[in-house]
Amino acid sequence: MRLFWRPFEESDREQLEQWRRDYAPASLELPHDYTGPSNETVVVTAEDGRMILSLTGTNIVGLDPLLRDPNADPHEVSKALEMAEAILTFLAAKSGAVDAFIAVPDTLTDYHKFLAKRGYEQTAQHCVIFRKAIGRPPVTHVDLPKEVEAT
Repeated sequence: MRLFWRPFEESDREQLEQWRRDYAPASLELPHDYTGPSNETVVVTAEDGRMILSLTGTNIVGLDPLLRDPNADPHEVSKALEMAEAILTFLAAKSGAVDAFIAVPDTLTDYHKFLAKRGYEQTAQHCVIFRKAIGRPPVTHVDLPKEVEAT
């Protein structure tokens, strides 16, 4: 089996939007469209040109873990968290990030409320969030093969 990848093309939009609408288990969010200054979409096709899938990557920052003094005053923690979150999201935006994500246990409902007041919205309901470290410094140029032998 030979697979080919290419960047998103505007002609892909109709099929991909249909697949998004037809996906019953969840709403597949695409807040920054298929391409933009901080996101890209790759389309993978079969040898016959048939589109198999697309996957969109967005430059984001994940804010985790929150480590705090369990004996600290709750108001002090709240103000300190506001400060840390503001600094980290500012620095991330300066580096090109367009979204910030925070994984919060279901049981921490006060933390949910705090984040909602800071402009966060719940996302990826019924999903498990996985993380993969991809290294530092960022790769500025990589020649990836356009064809991959899948076994």
